[in-house]
Amino acid sequence: DAVRKDNKNPTQAMWGEQRLECRRESMLSIAAVELTEQEDSEEEKVKGSISDLMKQAQNMQADIQKAQEDLAKAEVRGEAGAGMVSVVMTGRHDVKSVSVDDSVLSEDKEVLEDLLAAAVNDAVRKVEARNKDTMSGLASGLDLPPGFKMPF
Repeated sequence: DAVRKDNKNPTQAMWGEQRLECRRESMLSIAAVELTEQEDSEEEKVKGSISDLMKQAQNMQADIQKAQEDLAKAEVRGEAGAGMVSVVMTGRHDVKSVSVDDSVLSEDKEVLEDLLAAAVNDAVRKVEARNKDTMSGLASGLDLPPGFKMPF
């Protein structure tokens, strides 16, 4: 009997191996289904992320276009000579008006030209600063890599 317990019936051994093989295949099938479900779920997440990103980009594009229109209409005042010469300029760098104090008219032509140039340059710097601040404020909501510069 001791010998018989150690030596299983060949038919029983074969059935045992087949059951183990069947269990192993079932477990592999279950694992494959779970993996496929995970991949499908991840694929849906990626599609959702891309869709969200596209919506976000469209919204940002509309915001940028609106900001550019508002900036083009905005007016700034550049001054020189303690306000004796001033220039009103739009966000598109169009000069809308120039104001010169009467006291400057008694100066040499070169002084007036220098004051006009300085007032225009002051207005240009203010327009550029306003544009940069406004546009960088719009880009602050993005998760951009460090050092990335927007083209505006």
